Amino acid sequence: VPPVSAGWPKLLLEVWHVDWWGRRGLAGYGVCHVPSAPGCHRLACVTWRPRPTRGQRLLGTGGPQLRSPEAAVAGAGDRFRLRTEAAGTVRLQLGVLPRHLGRFGVAL
Repeated sequence: VPPVSAGWPKLLLEVWHVDWWGRRGLAGYGVCHVPSAPGCHRLACVTWRPRPTRGQRLLGTGGPQLRSPEAAVAGAGDRFRLRTEAAGTVRLQLGVLPRHLGRFGVAL
């Protein structure tokens, strides 16, 4: 698989869950690159979430969320001020069919 460039598409995942009482809450965010090679690919996307405060944990009010989920696409170095925790892994099976990439100056 050729290396992924900075402008290559990424998948931004925002994973939600529903608790026993039907309340929805954020489970985590994840980002993974779309493979550049055609075909079927299996991806493992590691997710994370902002760490809730002790009060939020005790009261069960849910954890914090990003105002702009697109901020999750930024590298980990850009999230250095956030306190985060691991939220699991999402496994994807993705079919890639690159077309007309020459129009955008991409040669595979």
